[in-house]
Amino acid sequence: MNAKFCVHFEYEKGIISYVTRPCAVRFLKRNLTVHPDFSATWEDGTQVFYQVCQDISVLAQYSLSQIARAKDAFLDADLAFELISVAEVQNTIWTDTLRTLYFHSQGGLSSESLGINEALIRHFGGRAKFRELIELGIPTNHIAHGVFHQTLGASLTSPANLEMIIEARV
Repeated sequence: MNAKFCVHFEYEKGIISYVTRPCAVRFLKRNLTVHPDFSATWEDGTQVFYQVCQDISVLAQYSLSQIARAKDAFLDADLAFELISVAEVQNTIWTDTLRTLYFHSQGGLSSESLGINEALIRHFGGRAKFRELIELGIPTNHIAHGVFHQTLGASLTSPANLEMIIEARV
């Protein structure tokens, strides 16, 4: 599950670094230790700790109590803490699309995005199917890299396949 979520950190432009299973955070005043699943550092320097949990509606009262204690402890220490529902990332088209794009973007170059944007505008009026760009001779990894790194546009709520519509971003 953690590997599935990491692709969201890779995709998010505002995150400059992230760590899986960061150190335990000990709150002495509350006699509480929290083991976050992730921490991420954002461009503005903010560090956010993330805990992945089941849907709140199905958690036992004990778990809800522990989550509330953790939230309060982080808040008192002026630390950012967010819960991520497993349902938000597990078995969603968005996550699967990001994972597919990430996999196929390996070896792709950011410098190619300008040329792909120009080709989209020149040959297709700004939008084309993934397949059409490949037929034009553009390598798959450059297209996937452009979409994953948001220099090309595409809907992430549809599967990443040859029918995916790619849009120019100028």
